[in-house]
Amino acid sequence: MNDDESNNDCAATALDSMTLPTVILKDDGSDESSPRIGGDAPLTLMGSVVESLEQLCRSFEVECDQRLSRMQVRVDSSTAAIPRIKAWVAQQHETTASLEAQLDESVAKCKSVLQKWTKEKEDRRNEKEWIADLWPDFVVVPPTILRPFMKTTASMDDKAQLGLDATMQLRLMEQGRLVQERMALASQWSAVDNYFYNAVTGESCWEPPPAMTYVAPTGWDVAKGKWKPGVQLTLDADTLSAAQSPNKVDATTNNNDSIQALNTSTINSAREISTSTDSEADAPLLDPISLRAQVESEHQVLDRLHKDVASSTLRLQTLSHQLQTSVRRHLDSEQAGVQAEYDALVEAERKKLAKEARDRHAAAMEAQAKKQQARSSPPKNKLQAAELVIDDVPEAALVIPIDPTRLRLCTPVSHEPMVQLHTTSDTMYLHMETVQRRVDALVKKEDLAWESHDAFRGLIEKDIGQAKQKLDAMLLDIQTCKQTLETSQARLEGKLLAFEQYDRDMRAWEEAEVSRRVECEDLVETIADMQTRLKEVATVDRICDEVSFLEALEKCEAARGAGLWAKKKEYEMWRTKVMLDRVDREERLVALARDLGEFTAHLDAAARLPLQAINILEKTRLEGQRDDQVAYYTAKIDKTTSAIVANEGAKAKLMDMELRAVEFHGRRLDEEMQLHDETKGVWMRQRVTCDSGQQDVLRAWLLLNYTREGRWREL
Repeated sequence: MNDDESNNDCAATALDSMTLPTVILKDDGSDESSPRIGGDAPLTLMGSVVESLEQLCRSFEVECDQRLSRMQVRVDSSTAAIPRIKAWVAQQHETTASLEAQLDESVAKCKSVLQKWTKEKEDRRNEKEWIADLWPDFVVVPPTILRPFMKTTASMDDKAQLGLDATMQLRLMEQGRLVQERMALASQWSAVDNYFYNAVTGESCWEPPPAMTYVAPTGWDVAKGKWKPGVQLTLDADTLSAAQSPNKVDATTNNNDSIQALNTSTINSAREISTSTDSEADAPLLDPISLRAQVESEHQVLDRLHKDVASSTLRLQTLSHQLQTSVRRHLDSEQAGVQAEYDALVEAERKKLAKEARDRHAAAMEAQAKKQQARSSPPKNKLQAAELVIDDVPEAALVIPIDPTRLRLCTPVSHEPMVQLHTTSDTMYLHMETVQRRVDALVKKEDLAWESHDAFRGLIEKDIGQAKQKLDAMLLDIQTCKQTLETSQARLEGKLLAFEQYDRDMRAWEEAEVSRRVECEDLVETIADMQTRLKEVATVDRICDEVSFLEALEKCEAARGAGLWAKKKEYEMWRTKVMLDRVDREERLVALARDLGEFTAHLDAAARLPLQAINILEKTRLEGQRDDQVAYYTAKIDKTTSAIVANEGAKAKLMDMELRAVEFHGRRLDEEMQLHDETKGVWMRQRVTCDSGQQDVLRAWLLLNYTREGRWREL
């Protein structure tokens, strides 16, 4: 009903309810007035009509107000419903769009399935023809193989070619499967910020993994996930059949692609040689050049894997050191907090005892003052309280409440609160303290061994420097001696010639005879001295041997230091691994205990199932259900209990192995220190010995001892 019809109904209702006054005419034709009401003047006919119209207007106004109120309510409700209707319309549009997308996808799938079905049908027909062609002529063809009518019989060459084509297709299928697997493995990895993450296995690494760098071989369609049309795989290599085109450029391009496909597929073919079912005699000869390329490629892969292992080992050593440092800092900070709380309690207890002592002293002084006042007259001066001196309260007298059930940090690397926190009386906390104490002792031993090794190496380097300086000075002295010897010999020869001339002219040179003889004697002594010093070449050889020995000793000591450092890092990595394994065992035990509690609760609930029955039939059904659930949860509880026992035993073995490893490492460090002391003692002994033979024996023993230490350290 619209608004005009509603207004008309309201007007009709108002007119029906209105009663017009009745006019009574007298016999004489005059109208009779309305009777009086009280003291009011009587109503005339017009007044009655006006009053009726006013009443009608008021009722119509009330009806219109009510109608307007109802319409306003409808408008408000419609306005409030508009967003919901819009959302519903949008949802319907989205539903329609999704249905249309599903319809399109279904149509595409139907087309794809139809194409696959057609292709499969054609392949089956070709396969039947191929089997029929390969079937021996003297054997009846099974009725399932519909051999088509063939005008000519296939030759043996054609059959051999068909066999090669079938082998090629099988190889193509196998290679395609391998390529799909490697492409799927490469698609699992993705770069996230500055590292790489595997979305399937959850692995992560800092360097790009080798699987991520895999590239599909030439001839593989990445979009369709299959080989491109025209790719052929022979028994030796993959070749890409060239398109029948007169353009030589296209032929050259296809040849290049064929070579790339050959290089790519030959590697996979060579890897399958060991698993091939063909006999060695029937297999064709392989190309040595392609095999050489495969061997070089495998060597490159092996070198890259070695580099990855080395980088992973270095990162693992760094992370192990950081993890051990972080765990130790967390434990130290927690211990410092507990110690601070204990110190605060001790200080509060001391203040309390001091206050009690002051109170007792004040009470004693007050009692003493009262006694003196009672015995004698009040003193002239006021009572002076003596200074109270309170000695330090001994530690044994302090009573500090310690909560034995307080949880302390034990395993910061675990996210399970029951594994992370333990009381001080728990086995795991005591084990942690024992391991920490022994590891601290081992670290001190390692530091002492490293400092001793560093000092000994510095001593060797100092001796090497001194020996080299001595050798350089001696070589320079020898060179100077040689030059002086040559000069002196030349001067002596000149003097001798001059002396002969002087002998012939003795009379003229008698005054210079004495000086000439003295000079000649000096030159003879100089020559003898130089010749004697030149005979000391053996000393130079001995110094050269000493320098060579010291350099070899320095190399051995450097190798020993590197071995000590490598063993330290290796043991730190092993200790981190054992700690993480132990934490995993503890977390597994917590999870098993939680599962055991759940299974026990389920078993109790299953035992109470028959109590829910309201009749005999339902009770019978619930009893059967109870028996099944009781058997199931009993088996679960037994399995969980056995797993808990096994994990407890494994955890105990891990703890025992960790303690034994710490003990073994300590003994190894003691042996290292003992070997170092022996080496240092032999070194000092060979320095002070005077016998060259004994010195050579001691030096040979030193080098042999370093060699034996290196072999022992590699174990």
